[in-house]
Amino acid sequence: MLKPRQLLVATLVLCTAWSTKAQTVEKIIWLQSKTPPFHLPRTTEYPFAGLCDELLNQLITNMPNIEHEKLLLPQKRIHRYMNEGEKVCFPCMIHRNKDTHTAKLSIPTAVYPPFTLITTVDKRDQLTQVHGKPINLASLFADDSFTYGQVAARRFSGELQTLLQQTAHSRPAVLSYRADGESGAIAEMLQHDIIDYTLDYPYMARYFAKKYGNIRALETNLTQDLVRGAVGCSASAADGFAEQAISAINKALNQDVLENTNYVLSQRFWLAPYFTDFDAVYKTHVLKATDEQPPSTQDP
Repeated sequence: MLKPRQLLVATLVLCTAWSTKAQTVEKIIWLQSKTPPFHLPRTTEYPFAGLCDELLNQLITNMPNIEHEKLLLPQKRIHRYMNEGEKVCFPCMIHRNKDTHTAKLSIPTAVYPPFTLITTVDKRDQLTQVHGKPINLASLFADDSFTYGQVAARRFSGELQTLLQQTAHSRPAVLSYRADGESGAIAEMLQHDIIDYTLDYPYMARYFAKKYGNIRALETNLTQDLVRGAVGCSASAADGFAEQAISAINKALNQDVLENTNYVLSQRFWLAPYFTDFDAVYKTHVLKATDEQPPSTQDP
């Protein structure tokens, strides 16, 4: 018969084992947006698929003890799933040094270039003749002869967002509320002269230039911080899901994914054209990322 002390130790061991098991995430539902080029089919033209696809593939490969399911949704439904506490993760969020009320975030996974102005070949010369090269955004935003367009849910930060808010009353603008293919809707508006310009990442311009032929990016006069990517899991999901999932995700990122050859090649494919030395930037802002670096606050 076990003595009282032995019985207590045995009970603690059993409770610890049960607690450890209970705190292990069993399944992750991965949300993917219908927003190219973040998610794309793998083709000869796009050998690593979309910007966030290889990250997700590598995470799934490196977490074999967890069941994984992919769910393709419009961006607005992704926000709803995250806010309503579903046990979901989204691989293509923006890193912050503090978690948000919506998502618990992983360590940095990527580094993105600053936002740029995107327009058509026909409007490019008109814009630069009037507002300079690089484009003076304050001057452009005050010019009611050019119409600005953006996805309704898009938010920026810092000086750029302040400038947009200050000129909202006088700047002609068109917002896209289309739930499916939001970025494509903006490109189509540019094509049909509904809008004259938008603001987004330069790789968006490259993707739509290949698709439509006449989309171009123009530099602006604003100095912007680099933006870092992260994986986010629903912060309000039950049973400590976000903490468990992010713990497993960070482990996979540190042990293999961030230095995995295919993942690094995918990041170079999409992002290297916008940096003088992409590998050095990736090493500094991702591989050696610390909480002392300035936080990224832009929305994806």
